[in-house]
Amino acid sequence: MPHDRFTTAATLAVEQANEQAHALGKNDPGPQHLLLGIIHAGGVASYLLEVQGVTHTRMLAEINAGIEPMPIAPILESAAALADERKHQQIGTDHILLTLLNTEGPHQLLLDRLGADKQQLIEEITVRMDAVRPENLCAGDLDQLFGTQEG
Repeated sequence: MPHDRFTTAATLAVEQANEQAHALGKNDPGPQHLLLGIIHAGGVASYLLEVQGVTHTRMLAEINAGIEPMPIAPILESAAALADERKHQQIGTDHILLTLLNTEGPHQLLLDRLGADKQQLIEEITVRMDAVRPENLCAGDLDQLFGTQEG
């Protein structure tokens, strides 16, 4: 997967996912580590998670309680396909989060335990993505469009 299409925040999220996995004694990052990375990266996706109480500290506590690993490469590939489908030039944390929310796996249980309203998150991300005109902006511009900063 070409990482040159990732926004700064998405690149940081993937890097943080790797670092978090290694810090927790895992060889490969899973979706739960990717969620931690998104929170760390800042931006719209991070903001939407944190508004629902999905914070780094709470997520880390749940991950330490034990979540089965699953590879993130298919998730990142699906996020790229979502960006292509929407004619976005770059893959942002918003694409990654929306893909995570629509992908079955142990991270869904994690979000449930943290009280995330997944349907509301999906709707809010979709509304923001729909506001982006492909000919004018790329998805990474959501942060500028909605007044937050990319990490």
